[in-house]
Amino acid sequence: MHKMVASIRVPPSYAGVQNPPETTIEICNDTGSNIQSVHRGDLQAIGADPANPQFTIPTNRVDVKLAQGQSTTSMLLRIQMRLLAVQGAQLAPLTEWFQVDAVLDDTGGLRLSGHEMRHYLYFATAKGNSELYVGQTKTALQKRLPAV
Repeated sequence: MHKMVASIRVPPSYAGVQNPPETTIEICNDTGSNIQSVHRGDLQAIGADPANPQFTIPTNRVDVKLAQGQSTTSMLLRIQMRLLAVQGAQLAPLTEWFQVDAVLDDTGGLRLSGHEMRHYLYFATAKGNSELYVGQTKTALQKRLPAV
């Protein structure tokens, strides 16, 4: 799996403020994952910890199938995400903010990417190459791929 960086926040419509607090997280770009996962510390950082919320966001309980074939029940919530890229020594937005359904993962495991980000960027890996290539357009992505 390849790692990416993203900012998350409570959607402004739920927060009641134009620019709610955000936090930067590392996620694993997992093509087999169909839902974003977040940790309790992530929710605390953006004011959405269900145990002590600064902002109230709608939640639900949902059954999640794990890779090992097991199922677990998790909290489902709607957040906003913006994918970031390293440019020099800075993080710069690759996407605008977009809505994403996420599940709370209290195990502290890897944060999986889910599928929503695939609506905003193009992704590729090259044979024998461990690097993840990301582009905002197909043309930009093709220009980044190594020659074969």
